[in-house]
Amino acid sequence: MKKTLQISMFLLIVSAYRVSAQQINAKADFAQPVNEVVCEGLTVTLTASTDAGGGLVYDPDKYEWIDVTNGNTQVAETSNTLVLNGLLPGMHTFRVRGTVTSESTCTGEFEEFTFYVLPALDVTVASSGDANGNIFCSDELPLTIQLTAAVTPKTTVSEVFGYTYQWYKVEGGTATAISGATSSTYTVNALALGTATYKVVSAYRVDGSCAFDSSAASAGAVNIVVKPRPVKPTITFTKS
Repeated sequence: MKKTLQISMFLLIVSAYRVSAQQINAKADFAQPVNEVVCEGLTVTLTASTDAGGGLVYDPDKYEWIDVTNGNTQVAETSNTLVLNGLLPGMHTFRVRGTVTSESTCTGEFEEFTFYVLPALDVTVASSGDANGNIFCSDELPLTIQLTAAVTPKTTVSEVFGYTYQWYKVEGGTATAISGATSSTYTVNALALGTATYKVVSAYRVDGSCAFDSSAASAGAVNIVVKPRPVKPTITFTKS
């Protein structure tokens, strides 16, 4: 009986983990309602409306902002605009209401707004040719090399996100998107001598504007080099 209970508890824990680890591809996929998402490092501005509808403008003496996520802490800002910088990745909820300072009981209702700060991503590329430094000889042509992108949030969060991918070929400093190359892997078919450079840009599915370039990482862009096979040398003999 004890063994059966232990197995049941394990299955419940695994099941709970799978539910909490649901991949997030849209705002509706979050475990709690989210109004907006934003990329880490951007400035967020929350503005409380003074329009009461019907052409009436509600103009209180001051506004009371509450940082719900940070223990319902009251924020020093008293205007209808709250500017937030340096936000850590994760969920953030703020409340705001208007008050009339001459009458302590004259306060409005709180409005609440929740947004999620997406952590910056580290995007790297591994190549099936990494073992020999991605340098090949011409008599190995044609070559088939697989590139694989790996995406890791720079800050650990409990949520699991889905990502999009777009592979690029870089020539003369110009990156050109490769048509149809939108999965986490890309197969390169090398047919000519020279150097071919590839990179990938990955973005959050929940916010495509929050995108990161593999060339910004130390193991980012990949150079595939095909060199000619050296010809048989001739030997020149001199004496002096």
